[in-house]
Amino acid sequence: MKRILLSLLTFCILLSCSKKKTLETEIFSMVLETELEVSIVESSLNEGYILFGTDTLKYKRGLQIDNLSEPCPKVIYMPIKDDKFIPPEGTFVTKKRNYDLDNYRFQNVVYKAVGDRNYKITYPRNNQGITGLFVDSLYKWNSSDLFGIAQFNLYGNIKDGNRSHVLKAFETIQFYAPTENN
Repeated sequence: MKRILLSLLTFCILLSCSKKKTLETEIFSMVLETELEVSIVESSLNEGYILFGTDTLKYKRGLQIDNLSEPCPKVIYMPIKDDKFIPPEGTFVTKKRNYDLDNYRFQNVVYKAVGDRNYKITYPRNNQGITGLFVDSLYKWNSSDLFGIAQFNLYGNIKDGNRSHVLKAFETIQFYAPTENN
């Protein structure tokens, strides 16, 4: 009986420790489930940082911003081992004739349609790389600008334990329509 009560008490404590925090900026809001203290530092109207624990997410809104694409890996096909050959830094060497470039990437990429927006979500393979969200067509910057379609990114090097919470938070993000001030 004591074990059942102790198990129930432990479960209730663990359940109550998990807290959902709503983060709001001038650009967006999202819900992050974490036990850590969370703060937002807005360095300007269009960019800032979300700090939680030792992890940091950077966000930016603009007309031409980083789309979080990983550069194409450099791979050299070398069927015979040559001890004198030293590959350039950041280059992979393979003996496979038909190698797959995807095996040499550090990022996984998923495309999702959320509402009327298309999201590009990146997260690392093997704990190397960034966790991030990129939105290509947020809204027109202003009605008189033909090419001013705002883009948005939110990314950081997130530890394994927090990564799943950040990926869930990406799905809760809500963007605010621009006003004359922003």
